[in-house]
Amino acid sequence: MFLSQNMTQSGSKKRLFSEAFGTTQSSASQCAENFPTRFKSLLQEQQVALQQTRQDLLDPVKKNSVKSMVFLANQLVSKGSLSKVSLGKLIRSFRLPLELVWMLHCAELLHCTLYLESLDEANLASVGVRLAKLVQDGAVVSVDLIKSCAALAHGPEPPANLAPVVRTCHALLAQVERRLPFEEEDSAEKGPWWLAHLQQSLSPGVFARLAGSLLEVRLTSPPFISVHQALARQHEWKYPLPAFKMLLESQGSSTSALNLLTRVINEAREVNWKSALICVSSFVSLYSDADQKLSDLVRAWLSQALEHQEPETLLLCFVLIRQLGHASPTAPYASWFRNTFGSKHNTPCRTPAHFSYLLSFLNQLVQHEPLHCLKTHHEMPPYVPEKLRSELSDWRTMLFTRIKDLSDSNPGGIFPSEQGTRTQEQQVQSDVEKAIAHFESSKKVHELVMKAAICRKKYFDSNFLPALLIPRSGWRANDAQTRLIDSLLKVGKVSVGQFEAFHALCLERKYT
Repeated sequence: MFLSQNMTQSGSKKRLFSEAFGTTQSSASQCAENFPTRFKSLLQEQQVALQQTRQDLLDPVKKNSVKSMVFLANQLVSKGSLSKVSLGKLIRSFRLPLELVWMLHCAELLHCTLYLESLDEANLASVGVRLAKLVQDGAVVSVDLIKSCAALAHGPEPPANLAPVVRTCHALLAQVERRLPFEEEDSAEKGPWWLAHLQQSLSPGVFARLAGSLLEVRLTSPPFISVHQALARQHEWKYPLPAFKMLLESQGSSTSALNLLTRVINEAREVNWKSALICVSSFVSLYSDADQKLSDLVRAWLSQALEHQEPETLLLCFVLIRQLGHASPTAPYASWFRNTFGSKHNTPCRTPAHFSYLLSFLNQLVQHEPLHCLKTHHEMPPYVPEKLRSELSDWRTMLFTRIKDLSDSNPGGIFPSEQGTRTQEQQVQSDVEKAIAHFESSKKVHELVMKAAICRKKYFDSNFLPALLIPRSGWRANDAQTRLIDSLLKVGKVSVGQFEAFHALCLERKYT
């Protein structure tokens, strides 16, 4: 295509010679003799232009003359007047604009991947950044280059002598994939233009493997948040994205797509939970059997997590099933929780150890839960054997306290009030006195104080602790207040800085 277009633009060989050399050349042998010097000058000029402008698209004013030189190089090589090997070696010695690299590739003078393989690590990384910028600017040539690398990196196994080139293609794709515009270029109807271009121009097998790599990069790139933070925010990410749907659909079936998605999430050291949960929503909107596939997978993982006491797997089950509830109106979380845990006959818990582990897990989850999940758990508690009913009751009390704390702007204190309505300052002071008195008599931190540190964290951190960390009159180095604070320090409810500030304040009051 490149050569035919160039012939049309130049009109004749005479015009080509004129554009390339500035004069009409009548002798092919003379042209071949002078050409390497002129071609080297062109490459030097383009290298300098790249260094000065940092532009990978050719100057429109000089583009035709560059095309003419490339066309003549192709003609001379095809007639045996110029060595393709020598020309390739010359090209590889320069750092060239990417549009020129692609032009040389189309003219069959040097495959673009062989040019890339000649770059050192720093220059290859630079090309990755430049290539991603061209994609962002909408330059089709950038996707053509990515397509060539993907065809080699994700295509049939190449000959052994091309192994270094394949490694270069993988390295460049890794650089580019992290920078490709995704959501920013998405719309309600279509995915990113560059992804559609790749899908149309690559074979289904190659695109499927490239899509798997793109998905992995997207789900394991910053920003990162903890899975507990994701629990509280996942309702914000219930929408699907066409880009994710394209990547998942390329896998050929809902089973393959779900296997890819869950493999990436399971194997990643860190997960971009926003992207991961949007991807789950995209999966649900893409496949008619997604609800059943995801529910079956979660059911299997639940049994595994309870049997082997795997907290990460159990937490992942809850995250996935809640995202299904956000994405599909036919799969609300409340119904799933009731149907899964509410009955003796349906629960995945099969032994006392399973029930105990589930309660322990749900207990730890309380401080991270959004309000609607807390209410679901409180209103529809799981079935547990008789021996664990007291633990269940304690958990529901904690739920109720947490619900109240999140629902009420003035939720009251830690300990029940005995004098009716009080100001918040009076309630806080009463809580502090009762906590110290209990510790002095029992040598233990009161259970309600520990629960407040989890379920009433805002009140505990903003009201109770500041009041507790004010030395009482008659302070002594080893009094009940100091020992209570020390105990809270040991379990991480008081920071080292707070503890040291308390001691400094005590010493200051003692000696003034």
